Amino acid sequence: MKKLLISAGALAALAFTTPALAANTATANATVNIVSPLSLTKDADLNFGTIVGPFAGEVVHVDTAGARTCGGLTCSGTFGAAAFTVTGTPDQDVVLTIPNSVTLNGSVSGTLDVDLSTDKPADPTLELAVIHADEREAPAGREPIRWRLLTDRPVDDLASAIEKLDWYSNRWKIETYHKVLKSGCQAERSQLRTAERLTNLLAVLCIVAWRVFWLTMTSRARPEAPAGVALTEAEIAILDQMAGAASPSAKPTVSHYLVTIAKLGGYLARSKDPPPGNLVVWRGLTRLMDIHLGFELSRRVVGN
Repeated sequence: MKKLLISAGALAALAFTTPALAANTATANATVNIVSPLSLTKDADLNFGTIVGPFAGEVVHVDTAGARTCGGLTCSGTFGAAAFTVTGTPDQDVVLTIPNSVTLNGSVSGTLDVDLSTDKPADPTLELAVIHADEREAPAGREPIRWRLLTDRPVDDLASAIEKLDWYSNRWKIETYHKVLKSGCQAERSQLRTAERLTNLLAVLCIVAWRVFWLTMTSRARPEAPAGVALTEAEIAILDQMAGAASPSAKPTVSHYLVTIAKLGGYLARSKDPPPGNLVVWRGLTRLMDIHLGFELSRRVVGN
């Protein structure tokens, strides 16, 4: 007992005089995946209907698609495959075990051996046509344009393939139109609370966005088109006065007045600048509408 006490005292002294070491710590995350128990509900029984014997090796087949084949037998009445609904947590594996065969007893006499199987409905198929379109005689210094298009629309000849290419060529125009509708007209910032009011607003904004987009594209596709196809006489007169023209242009074109409108929206019209885009045209048309309103109001005031 004495030796034990001495040893214990020595250990205590050693523990007392030895400096404490820094403790190392670590943390770990705990995760758990809780799934709902599966529920299996019967939707329909397996029903062969009425079968007239003798069978003599004949086979009656009822599939999950709702079809029945009777071979050389005579079948009638309502029939259908068995069906079940499985509910639970999604993306979980379900194993369904059924006996290979059962024997059914007729209501009067005779038996029927039934082979059972689980038929998985066939996955739907989608037939696609691939259209290869390569640009010929591409400009120097640029890779030729190559399109690889997939479509479920019929492509039976060259004319139908060109038709699909024309459809796809309008894709960017559609994207630009929606950009004008959302960014220019700011349709997504509407504070309307009812579907009816929102529908009425979109009907008006669609016309405004169409005018901006159409005016921009017309100036590029038909720059020599007369200005009257896109602008009213009052708008043309206002633009002439703002441009400082002493008299109206002898041949006013859409391209000429579009640049004037774009300048109202911040377009600089330098020699190397690209044609005006939808954004500056939108801003310019907005200012032109304000100026037009003031012009009309001033005429009424002076007229009175």
